[in-house]
Formats: sequence, structure tokens, C-alpha cells
Amino acid sequence: MDPSLRYLAGGGILTCLLASLYTQTALLLAVSNQHLDLGDVLAKAWSRLVSYTLLILLMAIIIGLGYSILIFPGVIAIVLLIFAPFILAAENVGVTEAISKSVSYVAHDWLRVFLCLAPVPLLIIFSLMFFAYGGTPILWVTRNAFAFVVIVSAVISVPFMLMTLYIYHVYDDLRKSLGVVLPADSAISPLPQTTVELPSPVLFSSQELSPFFEMLQQAWKIFQERFFCLSVLNLVSYFPHVLNLSVLVAAYVIVSIFIDAFGLKGDFGAVALLFLPRSVHILIILGIMLFGVLYLCSAILGLITYLHLELAFVYAIADATLTPWQALKKSRARLRGFFRSNLHRKFILITSGVLLFPGCMFWVWYEFTPFIFAMEREGQTPLSSLVESRELVRNLWGPVLKRMISLRMLPILVISVLSLILIAGLPFQQIFVLFLSIFSRGMPPAGMPSLHDPTIWLLTIAGLYFYTLFFQIPLQKVFLYLLYTELKEAKNSESVPSQPLYYS
Repeated sequence: MDPSLRYLAGGGILTCLLASLYTQTALLLAVSNQHLDLGDVLAKAWSRLVSYTLLILLMAIIIGLGYSILIFPGVIAIVLLIFAPFILAAENVGVTEAISKSVSYVAHDWLRVFLCLAPVPLLIIFSLMFFAYGGTPILWVTRNAFAFVVIVSAVISVPFMLMTLYIYHVYDDLRKSLGVVLPADSAISPLPQTTVELPSPVLFSSQELSPFFEMLQQAWKIFQERFFCLSVLNLVSYFPHVLNLSVLVAAYVIVSIFIDAFGLKGDFGAVALLFLPRSVHILIILGIMLFGVLYLCSAILGLITYLHLELAFVYAIADATLTPWQALKKSRARLRGFFRSNLHRKFILITSGVLLFPGCMFWVWYEFTPFIFAMEREGQTPLSSLVESRELVRNLWGPVLKRMISLRMLPILVISVLSLILIAGLPFQQIFVLFLSIFSRGMPPAGMPSLHDPTIWLLTIAGLYFYTLFFQIPLQKVFLYLLYTELKEAKNSESVPSQPLYYS
């Protein structure tokens, strides 16, 4: 290749890259500073071009290093740094301050930000699919490489512009909720307003439930404070599953050894079983009976452990001074009465679950039975906890249903958003590995995981399973306890007798 053409190609690539960064800077400034006209945006974009370029380069290095280690660190880096360009453009700060502010903003309300980012990977996946499956017909029709680039760039720029606007609105809402004032907004001071406080009516007022995310943040704080106790109780809950699985594995191993010992393999292995001695038949029957007894004992032990831990979780959440052993000891004293109460509750839920609406209605009514049984009076009949749970939800059935459905859907939403970000980030991880191999003039460094390595996907699935079982279940218990306490306070406020009205 002619050196002059090589320099010309390199200059063209640098010019296109500079133009792309300049237009990106102008777009961010136009979105973040809507009071500026086009000339001011272009002039300010030129002055902020170097800072924006350094920020994008630093973000690419951090995210690329995260993806080079494993997929999850790259996803975490994307979520933490996603607001940095908007902070640079809107708050007129430096590169390092924009990164630190983005991390602090996301860390303050990370779950809501994470769930709000669901449309972003969808737009990225749509753009990549359009480029992969729609680019070929466009190139075939135009038969011109320059026209193909113009058309594809124009089409793909639409979802990326929508993605920019969406991320800015998420950032703007988060900034306003934190009370951060922009430099342009601070110059305009609002006129002082006089407010007249009216006496709040006492009659006919009922306490409203807290918003879902506010309760979730409170539940997360309590979960962090009770982490050790709840984690120990959660680990104990795995014991029946491990025992049940051990019985099944032991039965499988014994059957495999038996088949190998007597040569019962092949198509007619079951027929050969009929010609074995009578003593072997008796041994098989005894083995089946022993397996049934062991499996039944493991199932009964699992039921007792479940009921035991159901009450222990309530005591551990309500009292921060209790140790796991003390919570288990306290719940064991009331295990017999809770078994009868839970038996009635499960029977009602199972029979009403045949139809969707009755099952959902009874589920909301009797979800707080364990909390009422654990925290209310000692002398209760099996049905009194169910009746009090229904009375607790009365007149608040709709808000409680919304929060309970949101709580049940939370793991699905988190896993779905995480999966979307993983899928959307796979091409960028491949690009990073490609650049790294080009600069290293060879294969990627040894030990770097490949996307085709099943170990990465096994670790990903294990991480999602670990999150669902190890964190989500105790967090749900804490959330339901907070919801129970708010319902209790709401009912107590409604039960306060109002002063009678006298007429003369």
C-alpha cells in the first residue's frame, strides 16, 4: 500500500472521529441546556470537545477493563458511569468530577436507575439487529458503499438520539430528587411564596402506604443491618433441599451399582430382572420401601424446617438484638400452633388457586398471617390469625396487591434488565478484545475469558441464582414485615374514636 494513501486514510478516519465526537458533544449540550440557541451550542461544544473526548476515552477504558475481567464488572461500570456525559454537559464540571458524581447519583438510588435503564439495551439491540439484518438489503439495493453508510447512519441515529433523550430525563429526575441545582437554574431565583397552613382534618382521614421504592429502600437498610442473622437463617433453609437431593442422588448411585452388578443393561434388562433369585427381589422391595421412608422423612423435615424458619425470620427482622439461635429457639416454642394456622392458610390458598381472582384475593388477605401469629397475642386459635390478616388488609386491598405484585416481579425485572444489558454489551466486549489483540499484535492475553467459554455463562447463571435465593428471599421477608407494620399503623389510626358531635 502506498504510504501517502495510508496517511490519507488515517487522516480521514481521524477527521470522521473528530466530527463524530464534536456532534455528540453538541447533542449533549443541546439536550442539557435547552435555553441555548444553535450558535451557542456549537461554540460551547468546541470548547468542551477535549473534556468530552477524555471522558469517553476514560469511560471506554474502565468499561473495557470490566468486560475483560468478566461480564458483570462491565455491566456495573456501564450503570455507574452512564450519567457522566450529561453531568459534564449540564453541570459544567471536569472529567473526574463528572465520573464521581455519576457514581454517587447512581449509588443513591441504584435499583430504580437500574430498572429504568431497560429501554437502553433494547434500543442498542434493535440498532445492532437492524445493522446486521437490514444492512444487507440496503447495500444490495443501493449498490453504493457511500450511500449505504449514509442511509444506515441516518436510521441508526434515530434510536440513539431517543436513547440520549431518555437517559437525560432519567438523570434530570434523579438530580432533582437529590436537590442538585444546575448552574443555569441557580441564577433564576424563584419569587418567595406565602403559604397558609390549613388545619388538617382529623375525621375521615386514613394513613396512606409509603411508595414501593421508598419501602424497598427501607427494607434494604434493615436487610443490611440484619444481614448476618438473616443469612444464617437462609442458609439453614437450604438444609432440607440438600437432604432431599442427597436421598435422590444416593438412590441413583445405588440403582446404577445394582444394574452394573447384575448386568441389567440393554433393551431386555428389565426382562432379566424377573430371573433373579427371590432374595434379590426381597432386597429390591426393601430398598424401595427404605427409599420411600427416607424421602417421606426428608419431606416432613423440610416442612417442619420451613415453618420453623417462617417464624424465625419474623422474630429476627423485628428484633435486631436476637441471634439466629435465639430466633430459632423463640419460634420453636410456638411451632405447633403455627402449624395448624398455616395448614388452614395453605388449604384456603390451594383450593382458591383453581380460579385466578379468588386465589389472588385470598393471597393478599392471608399473606400477613405469619407476622400476626408471631407478633400478636399468644392465645390464638388457628383461624384467628387468618381473620386478623384479612381485617388488616380491608379497605387497602388494592394498594397492598400492587406492592406485593411489584415485590414478586422485582427479581424477574432485575434479571431481565441484567440479561438485556449483557446481550447488548457482548458486541462491545468483542470489539474490545479485537482492539486489544491488534495492539498486542497477536492473540488476547492468556486468561482473558472468551464469550464462547461456557464457564462465563455458568458463572452468570450461578450469580443470578445466588441473587434470587440468597438476597431476594430475605429482602422479601423484610419488605413484607414493613408492609405489615404500615398496615398495622393505618388500622390503629382508623380505630381511634372520633369525638362525638353535639347539637344544641
